[in-house]
Amino acid sequence: MRSAGVVLPIFSLPGNEGIGTLGEDAYNFIDFLFDSKLQYWQVPPVCHSKNNSPYSSYCVFSGNYNLIDIKKLVFDGLLDKKSYKKYLKLFKYESVKINYKKINIFKLEILKTCFNQSFDKLKNKIEKFRKSNSYWIENYALYIALKKYVFEDKPWQQWDEYIKTKNKTSIDIYKEQLKDKIDFIIFLQYLFYSQWFELKNYANSKNIKLIGEMPLYCDLDSCDVWAHQNLFKLNKNFESEEKLYHDQEKIYNKYCLKNKITYNINNLKKSHYRFLIQEIAFLNNIYDEVSINNFDQYDKYKIIDNNKYLEKPGIKDELFKIAKSLVPNFRYFLHDIDFSNKLLNTYDIPVSKTMTDGFLSEKFSVCLPHNYNISDIVYISDSVFESLQRWKKSLPGLKKRYCNQYINNVYKKSFNYDFIAKAYHSTAEKILIPIQDILGLDSKGVLLNNKKNNNNWSFRLSNKPFDKKVYKQLNDFSVLYER
Repeated sequence: MRSAGVVLPIFSLPGNEGIGTLGEDAYNFIDFLFDSKLQYWQVPPVCHSKNNSPYSSYCVFSGNYNLIDIKKLVFDGLLDKKSYKKYLKLFKYESVKINYKKINIFKLEILKTCFNQSFDKLKNKIEKFRKSNSYWIENYALYIALKKYVFEDKPWQQWDEYIKTKNKTSIDIYKEQLKDKIDFIIFLQYLFYSQWFELKNYANSKNIKLIGEMPLYCDLDSCDVWAHQNLFKLNKNFESEEKLYHDQEKIYNKYCLKNKITYNINNLKKSHYRFLIQEIAFLNNIYDEVSINNFDQYDKYKIIDNNKYLEKPGIKDELFKIAKSLVPNFRYFLHDIDFSNKLLNTYDIPVSKTMTDGFLSEKFSVCLPHNYNISDIVYISDSVFESLQRWKKSLPGLKKRYCNQYINNVYKKSFNYDFIAKAYHSTAEKILIPIQDILGLDSKGVLLNNKKNNNNWSFRLSNKPFDKKVYKQLNDFSVLYER
């Protein structure tokens, strides 16, 4: 059955805690999706993020504790009301943009208070959670404890040699010394995933499915690389041997490939891709469906070497063969692709297309609705770098004229609804609409602004962002186009 959904980061939800959380407003958004006859909610990665970017993380398995809902902790009897009210006063006037400087300080403080008040009563549940996630959480907790409390937030490449190389004796000593810190870090992960699965269960009860993302590359300064050094291309100084290059806009290179590291493919093969299979199985558990990002680079990837671009062979399709065998119910589609990629013919896997790309050149005409395949997943626009309204303003004259002719201004007052209607009408299996495009936002709705770094990833919805017209329009589309 053809379906539709919305792309919205958790952190962009409205609320009074300074940042979107897994609390009441997330549940209200699920109700909005249900009432609008939508079936999917896609979110960017929810990992413990670096530099506030969901595409840069300390560990691909970790949860972002800034998204933990404090009010829910009070409701669950894990935190006193007085501490919660004191916290709310700090963010009384922080409802439009996320103030990460304040969030990164005060969120951790109140979660520390929660830890002191409730760790003992949750000890058995946390121990069970810790055991079931031991394959990643022990390395992660020790890594964060070392980074934050021993080595003053320095990259692991600058740590002392004996811990940088994971000397077993040194590891054991630090585990003992940092026991309380490690317990706190694991406590945060327990809280995050407890709230996450409660939200997921609620969404599923409303027949709403959660879509997540799986970026290909890990950050150089991450627990993943520190704990599995043999799986990555590191030189003798533990720095990356290769500098990644990507054909798309420079802004992509700057924010999504900077400080990423390539895999040692020979060692990955020897390990039967265990690390990536574990990641796939983990994501398959926390999401209902997964977007595989950077897909082209599984086939081959480009690096910059002495100002020259060199192509290198990628992981190829062997990973997907093993994944299909070990995680047979893995539901995924491919994103960020070259449509001439031979790997696309290897398996019958749905691919995503971004509708705005179809107006760039003939090369991308497959992204226009009349060329969609029944199995396609379609994004209205790029929800990270560009909103639909801002994209239209940037179009050159001839392309803007072609776009207007193609879309056909049925809803003359709202160009965004013209665009959305065209996607609804198509044969594509699934369409995913960035929330910015539903609301008709321009530059205010862009998540990543190249010119204003202090505003990156800080977009938030206002309180009560959806009026009756929005509900009605989306409902009408669903009925009219049987989606």
